[in-house]
Order: sequence, then structure tokens, then C-alpha cells
Amino acid sequence: MGAVIASNAEFFLNTLSVYEDNLDFWSDHDVSPIPFHILNKIGELGYVRIIEPDFSNVFRIPEEVMTNLMSSKRIMSFISIFHPFSLLLLFEYLQKDIEATTIVTEKVLEAFQTEYHSDIPILKTNNPIINKALIEYKKEIKNVFCSKASNLLVYEGDLKPISMIITDKIFILSLLDKKGRLTTRFLIAFEPQALKWGEELFMYYKERSKSVSSSLSIL
Repeated sequence: MGAVIASNAEFFLNTLSVYEDNLDFWSDHDVSPIPFHILNKIGELGYVRIIEPDFSNVFRIPEEVMTNLMSSKRIMSFISIFHPFSLLLLFEYLQKDIEATTIVTEKVLEAFQTEYHSDIPILKTNNPIINKALIEYKKEIKNVFCSKASNLLVYEGDLKPISMIITDKIFILSLLDKKGRLTTRFLIAFEPQALKWGEELFMYYKERSKSVSSSLSIL
């Protein structure tokens, strides 16, 4: 009985530590996209950090995070908010022939379809350098959908995180606040148990997603 009590006490203390050390993040953000059976094991995250870029660098990925991402051997990502450069990281992995699994929402997929097919440029400019870059960007969108190394799925559910990235080195999670608004804060973790926890969360969404079929393809 003592071993059972000690085991449960450790579980309780680990869970309490994750919440207490980052109380502002958990109390301000909507955790409903995390299913209860996974949220119940949140103590497995261990030591986590909350990154909050200032608004002048809101789209800049911290060097430590980028270094871990680019040196990883696999990547699983969830994208629920469209940004013209949200697939740049995936492009990098595909160029290295690293297997990548990406889940997007229906709206994000539609946005990429629109970007690829639209004759209206993303940015109207007479600058030849920028125009050339935009043409290359469209080519990269096609490469993502054509690459054999890219496993692209679409998620049709309502509850979802803003974004999630899991590799063999780092776990990154971004959530909406409790009023459904975007925030600049995101969680990162590096410990093996945290990566396992993040992968379980990703698999939860993957099991509820389907491959991008020919009817949805942008090609």
C-alpha cells in the first residue's frame, strides 16, 4: 500500500508542479482542445517554459527553438490558423527528405487552395525580387502536396489548438485564451516524457483526421 500511495503522491506532485510553475498560462488559456484522458496526465510534461515574444518580434521564432526544430529528425505539426509563411518550416524538412506529418483544418486547407489557384497576388508590388519570391512560394505549396515525404491530413472537428509541433527534440503548444482570442504565448518542453505526451495529443487529432483526397487536392 505504501508503494501505491507513494506512486500516486508523485503523480499528484508532478501535476501540481506543472500547473503551479505556469499558473498564468493555464489559467488564462482554453484547455478544452486537450482531451481529459491526456490532460489528466499533464504532470508528465515535467519542466516546461512559457515563451512570450514582444509584439515587435511576434513572428520571430526564438533561436533556441529554431535550432532544436532544424536539427530534429522528424516533425509532426498541427496548423489551424492560416499564415502565408506557416508552411515554411515544413518546406525545410521536405528539402532534407525528412518525413513530416501535418494536420490542417478545413479552412486552412481552403486558404492554401485559394493561394495556389488565385491569379490575385498575395502582395501587389512592382518589386521584381518580391514578385519572384511569391512565385517560388506558390511552387513550394505545390511541393508540399506532391512530396512523398509529406503526409498531409485535414481535421474537421471544432475543438483544436492554435498550433502544435512535436519532433524528436521539442514540443510546442499554442492555445487560444479563454475568450477565444489569439495570444503570443506558447509552451515549449524538451523532456522525453513531454515529447511522448505531445505525441499522444497529436495522435488524438490524427486519428480524427483524414488524408487530403483528390477531391480536396490543390493540384
